[in-house]
Amino acid sequence: MRTWIVLLLVGVILGGGCAGNGTATFETVPANTGAVQSDKTPLPAEGGAITNTAELIITPDHMLVGRVVAYNEAGRFVVLDFPLGELPAVERRMFLYRAGLKVGEVRINSWQREHFIVADLVAGEARQGDQVRAR
Repeated sequence: MRTWIVLLLVGVILGGGCAGNGTATFETVPANTGAVQSDKTPLPAEGGAITNTAELIITPDHMLVGRVVAYNEAGRFVVLDFPLGELPAVERRMFLYRAGLKVGEVRINSWQREHFIVADLVAGEARQGDQVRAR
C-alpha cells in the first residue's frame, strides 16, 4: 500500500512539471538592429565602394604544435610533448610562444621517447606550458 502511494506521488510530481498551458511565447526582434550580410555579399570598403567580390576561402592549418613539459635552465634544453605519431624532424628549428607572443627558439635533437622529444634552447626563454610550433 505504501509503495502505491509513493509511486502515485512521484507520478504526480513528475507529471505536474510537464503540464502547462501549451502556448509558446516568442519575443520580437527589435527593428533597426543593423544590416545582416551573407557570406556571398561583398563588403563595402572605406568610402562606400565595393572592392571585393570574391568569396572567402578558409583552408585548415595542419601545423605541428607541441607543448613544453619541462625546462632545464642549467642545460638550456626543453622536453616537448607532441601528439602521438607526429614528431618533428631532427635538427629542425621551432619557435616557442607564450600567450601568442614569440618568446624563444629551439632546435630539435635526437633524444626522444614515445611522444616526448628533447630540444636545445637556441634563443630566448622557456617555461612549462609554452607552445612550440614551426612558425
